[in-house]
Amino acid sequence: MKPLYLTVEIHAGSTIQEATLKASEIADLLEMDVCFNFNGVHCTMSPHDDPFSLADNYDAQIGTNIKHKHAFSRAIRKSRHDP
Repeated sequence: MKPLYLTVEIHAGSTIQEATLKASEIADLLEMDVCFNFNGVHCTMSPHDDPFSLADNYDAQIGTNIKHKHAFSRAIRKSRHDP
């Protein structure tokens, strides 16, 4: 895990697909996680991950009643020792 991440603002009117594609470009270029808030869901895009998986995770989170919603570009490992 890298010690730094970048938080970006998404333009109003953007779709989640546009946001994840642009976040993916930036994450790959800078080799660091890119975070943004989209309609109340905190989204994290990691370098070289699939931006469409983040969009899918966002869609899954937006329909829940969870107070603090987080979507990630990859599955969260159960432990740091998991592959």
